[in-house]
Amino acid sequence: MKKTLSLLVGGILLLTTHISAQSTEQSLLLEKAYMEKSSWLLELFFQNWADEVQPRDTVGLNTYTTEAYRLFSVFYQPLDLTRYPHMDRWGESYQEPSWFIVQGQLHYVYVTDHIYFTQQEFDSVTIEYVHQNVPEEKWSYYLERDAEGRFLHHIRVPELSDPPKQIIDSALDFRPPVSFAGKGIVYLTSGYKKLLDEFLKAEHIIDMDNHVVYPSPSERESEERMNFFSQSALIHVGHWGGYWQYETYPQAYSITFDKAMQRASIDYILRYEGGTAIFEKQNGEWKFVKITSRWIE
Repeated sequence: MKKTLSLLVGGILLLTTHISAQSTEQSLLLEKAYMEKSSWLLELFFQNWADEVQPRDTVGLNTYTTEAYRLFSVFYQPLDLTRYPHMDRWGESYQEPSWFIVQGQLHYVYVTDHIYFTQQEFDSVTIEYVHQNVPEEKWSYYLERDAEGRFLHHIRVPELSDPPKQIIDSALDFRPPVSFAGKGIVYLTSGYKKLLDEFLKAEHIIDMDNHVVYPSPSERESEERMNFFSQSALIHVGHWGGYWQYETYPQAYSITFDKAMQRASIDYILRYEGGTAIFEKQNGEWKFVKITSRWIE
């Protein structure tokens, strides 16, 4: 088997034709790299991947989706995760790997009438909602404030809690051009996800007592394969077991713009947690404002 792998991979190095993500050659190259613990062959695997799956341009895309590409380049900062609070400091390890695996799909691009983020805006919308939807004799109750000026009594305001949104794009083939000094970039297509799943295997142990999921130390060497691969691109075990998290975080799940395209929110994922990042356009450039609606699995 080892001799067969050597002959096949030797042929890869001579190929000048296009290498497919689904190809036997790339799969065998990654397997050989692992079997020989060869950093050079692993680097060749990533370089083939990068050569094959290129960034996508925005020609022919609608205005909002084109703007999503621009915004993503501001949002996507895996070397500086300080703006996205997280429970531990694992993100610092992105300094070491030589490759970043960028998401190859964006689930949704939305547009909505308004995106609010200041307390003054929240208060103004709440007051207007109370005046229009609550009997006048109850206004003073719902608009009562504490010593710090915050409303004491909660009332659900649909425009704030669940504003209507229009889907502009979905399941988008999303390969935005990003670059970082000293880092290679590859994009996680469905073909490469399948290839990596087959290489790493989906063997996990779920420790229900301690709420921990980790690779099984089985004869298939899932944990060793993950550790070898992570020398070049850091990946994580899926929180609920049976899958892998390949993307170099943060990952954008959806992007929402206001109609004026002056504000935007990004629902993001950061390994086992996430939230909503708010951005505002200032002097024609997107600027990070704040994080809202954090969640943890």
